[in-house]
Amino acid sequence: MSRTVVPIEGTLDADVRLPGSKSITNRALVIAALANGTSELRGIGLSEDTHAMIGVIEALGVTVELDGTTARVHGRGGTLESGAALDARQSGTTARFAAPLLLLAGGGIIDGHDQMRARPMGELVAALRALGADVDGERLPLSISTPGPIGATARIPATVSSQFVSALLLVGPAL
Repeated sequence: MSRTVVPIEGTLDADVRLPGSKSITNRALVIAALANGTSELRGIGLSEDTHAMIGVIEALGVTVELDGTTARVHGRGGTLESGAALDARQSGTTARFAAPLLLLAGGGIIDGHDQMRARPMGELVAALRALGADVDGERLPLSISTPGPIGATARIPATVSSQFVSALLLVGPAL
């Protein structure tokens, strides 16, 4: 079967809607969850990773309403529900962003698919410990608790994953 492609002559007038990025969507979901009031996120990237992140922030007491590619996130102003058991599923971004969220919740457990249990988390775990968290484990599942005040300074190399840095920067203002 052959096809002929004919070039368009003149200008093209069209609207193109690109699908949202799951990476940007997960960052926006965390920011909206930590904000005061309701945030409306339009054109979000819907994927398994996005649904994993929504599940995590809902487990922390945040209400999310999905309508197509629009999410209305009812933020909690940096105060999250404690005692959560979080499931990152197969999403590395979700696992890495959820661990510091547990600092705001006073602790909890994060786990994921067996595949996620092999992924590195050590640099992020070290930073959480430097901030004053008790972390049981170096990889998923992680049990995180905050027995005292959370510190203000942690050093973290971005050589393993920039997601570790992003995770801490996202929760930083709420800490």
